[in-house]
Amino acid sequence: TPKLNIFRRFIWSIFSKNVHIVTCPTKSTLKKLNELKIFPKNKLKLLYDPVLKINSINLKKKEKIDEQFIDTTFILSIGRLTKQKNFLLLVKAFKEITKKFPNLKLIILGEGEERNKIENLIRELSLNNNVFLMGYKKNIFNYLYNCECYISSSLYEDPGFSLIEAGFLNKFVIAADSNTGPTEILDNSKNGFLFKNNDKQSLVDRYFEYKNSNSKEKNHRIKNLKKFSKNFSYFKHFKNFNRILTN
Repeated sequence: TPKLNIFRRFIWSIFSKNVHIVTCPTKSTLKKLNELKIFPKNKLKLLYDPVLKINSINLKKKEKIDEQFIDTTFILSIGRLTKQKNFLLLVKAFKEITKKFPNLKLIILGEGEERNKIENLIRELSLNNNVFLMGYKKNIFNYLYNCECYISSSLYEDPGFSLIEAGFLNKFVIAADSNTGPTEILDNSKNGFLFKNNDKQSLVDRYFEYKNSNSKEKNHRIKNLKKFSKNFSYFKHFKNFNRILTN
């Protein structure tokens, strides 16, 4: 979400009269900018980002993942290894999850400045055989396609591309309730499960709730998220952007 220091607020206020349209990637950002009253309300428009290249995803999902994870049940998380993504919390929660599911794996795709911290925590919790930092991957869709579920522990996202991509690939999604993108995407747990932001036990409880849900309950949420994710296709983005510009 926009970080409005005094200088940025000043600059935005000066140029607001010359701005034709301000597009916002989520309803939460639209609401925030509305409340700030820097731009006239009629200039603010909701426009979901173009995230899904559908033909490309359908090809990439079929590529093989690393051989060691074939026929393995794993949870997936994706993002830069930064404080914002909150992977330290995810690893701590996963330790509790492995007490009930000792053969379960956690794969994290991405690189960043917190790699050493995360690696140290993995060793400290004796999770070397369960948690794998796989670094940056050009293709993430084959991992998404093969994972059991997708978890986002981020403190905030706007909107959260990997959640949308996971939803499009029919994966169950669990994410932190950050009052930003993930909260909107999962629609108060109608399209997946939200857990209390930065709360380890809440994440653990939500994962066990997911495991204990029957197939009908899981599939209902998966279908809801799949339907919502289609708002982020390149075609839908073009169609909505064209409508905004021509109205």
